[in-house]
Amino acid sequence: MARNVFRRTTAVEPGPRRGRILILSVFLALAFVGLIVRAWDLQVLRHDHFQKRSAGQHETTITLRASRGAIYDRNGRELALTAMVPSIYAVPRVLTDAGPAAAALGPLLDLDVGSLTQRLGTDKAFTWLKRHVSPAVAKQVMALNLPGVDQRDEPRRFYPNRTLAGPLIGFAGLDGVGLEGIERDFDRYLQGKEYTLEAVRDAAGRKAMPGGALPPEHLSGYDVTLTIDARIQQLAEAALTAQVKAMRAKSGLVVVMDPHTGDILAMAQTPAFDPNLFRQAEPDDWRNRILTDTLEPGSTIKPLLIAAAIDLGKVRADSVWNGYHGRIKVGRKTITDVHGVDQLTTLEIIQRSSNVGAVQVAQRIGKDAYYSYLRAYGFGEPTGIGLQGEVEGSLRPAKQWGLIHLATFSYGYGFSVTPLQMTRAMAAIANGGMLVRPRLVMHVKDARGRIVEEFPDRHVRRVLSAQATREVTEGLIMVTQKGGTGRKARVPGYEVAG
Repeated sequence: MARNVFRRTTAVEPGPRRGRILILSVFLALAFVGLIVRAWDLQVLRHDHFQKRSAGQHETTITLRASRGAIYDRNGRELALTAMVPSIYAVPRVLTDAGPAAAALGPLLDLDVGSLTQRLGTDKAFTWLKRHVSPAVAKQVMALNLPGVDQRDEPRRFYPNRTLAGPLIGFAGLDGVGLEGIERDFDRYLQGKEYTLEAVRDAAGRKAMPGGALPPEHLSGYDVTLTIDARIQQLAEAALTAQVKAMRAKSGLVVVMDPHTGDILAMAQTPAFDPNLFRQAEPDDWRNRILTDTLEPGSTIKPLLIAAAIDLGKVRADSVWNGYHGRIKVGRKTITDVHGVDQLTTLEIIQRSSNVGAVQVAQRIGKDAYYSYLRAYGFGEPTGIGLQGEVEGSLRPAKQWGLIHLATFSYGYGFSVTPLQMTRAMAAIANGGMLVRPRLVMHVKDARGRIVEEFPDRHVRRVLSAQATREVTEGLIMVTQKGGTGRKARVPGYEVAG
């Protein structure tokens, strides 16, 4: 009986078992195929995607700027240069706890811990913490061994001569972009080109390590050589500072120009500032006031008036004029001299700085001719020096002049000029009658020392005859001699025209 039961049981089981095995086999086969398809998708079809994600977790791109070109004086002395200094940055997504990191970094970098905690608590791949720190500070930061915090050497602008020619040279900002002076006006040459750098972290994610090489040479900025002579600049600034102090003046300006070439050898002003510490200076002191400020020329215009009159043949150097005892009436206005005389020659008008004599000379040549010469001297127009911020001054057309305008213009009142315009005009007397274009930059060189652009000196036009300039120069020499108003300008052993 038991045997029959056993037989019935074994007779009915094979069918269902084979079905279950078949179903399981099909399921396993499908699962295996699915794994193969998934692996193919991950490893082949989406390989680039995951490779980029992996790189993004271990790499970041930093945009930097190649070294800025230097600025030199005419003798090769460095006026502005670039040195590599450390800057501190972080990869916030690597930091596990921003609070303690900020607490440690804040005092070292002189940063607010609260705001630093917020910056470090983001998922950013890169952020600067403090740029241009001292090597000592960088060493202290690196000693903390914080994950994702590292240093990178960056170019920083230095001005080794401190205040020397500060308003002329100007300064560059944190990112190496010129903001004032030569640094701004020649930024297109000086500025290094931007380049990118890959930064990678170690396997433990503890430290960001900059990789890659330094920027190639061709990315560096060009060097700019000025016409300035640093030695003359230094002497001019020292003399100006002493004179301003002695006169208890608020400010002063000096321009030294080679009258034959137009080369600017010195541009001094006080107050000045140190470009290394430009944020500590008054913004008003940043500007080059030799270009931006205008003044009435006063008696300095008289030699130019006399030169025009002699050039026109309207007067001679030895012509005699009525001194009117130092008082002459023009319309309702009485014009006076400090020291009146009965009579004086044309050159004595320069020597004594006589307003009375100058008025008569101006009346002799007339307003149209005088205006034409003032324009020929370059008043009322830019000098062509090529710097931003230069103003034209103010000179009304001759048709707007009345009798009193002609009179006051003869001794330099009623119109305005820049110090550079005045220097340029006087240079025409010193060089024999040619108006020159002021030149401040000699040439630009690349990193290999090859000249990429030159700025040649140039005569603009002849404004006076050589004879007229020689005679007026004699009058200017008389200014520094006995009876002249500029005797203090005499220099033993030299003939000074003042």
